[in-house]
Amino acid sequence: MEESAEAPVCHSQRALFDKGKTGLQTIILMMCAALSVTAIGADPQRLEVRETSLKLGDISLQDHVCGPAIDLSESDGKLTVLYFWGMRCAPCLQTLPKLGELQKKLRNEGLIMIGIHAATGDADQIREFCRKQGVEFAIYRSFKAPKTFRIGTLPHARIFDASGKQIFDGHVSQLTDAIEGHF
Repeated sequence: MEESAEAPVCHSQRALFDKGKTGLQTIILMMCAALSVTAIGADPQRLEVRETSLKLGDISLQDHVCGPAIDLSESDGKLTVLYFWGMRCAPCLQTLPKLGELQKKLRNEGLIMIGIHAATGDADQIREFCRKQGVEFAIYRSFKAPKTFRIGTLPHARIFDASGKQIFDGHVSQLTDAIEGHF
């Protein structure tokens, strides 16, 4: 396995640093990115669930930061969510509490929520941030995956079913519906 080659960028950061945009265009893009996260309960008719050949076993977690340590080989029979985020990504920060609530609600039914901090920040900064935000699910700082594995922009999520098969790869605005559709 090889590390993912492409570093993700937060939607709002991409808009902010796009040099071709005027100040007003940048503000509008940032507002759109923030509003997209508020749609955590997105319309199921627009739900984008893609099945691929990627398996949970193709990924290994590294640099555990906080929350319960997870051994992916023990996730058989459970729905597993990998949530890619960053401390300086406004849409990511709006989503964290909602994912924590979802984890608490469905933990006993077999949901495993794993956050992967896919941006800059050392372990102590991430740990302190998660403590202040009340994040209780597992947080890792890095992972290894096949070279074809791409995240794109933050926030991003992937869901793996009970057999370890990837069943969702997309924006977190569709995540709640994708998860609750399995319970």
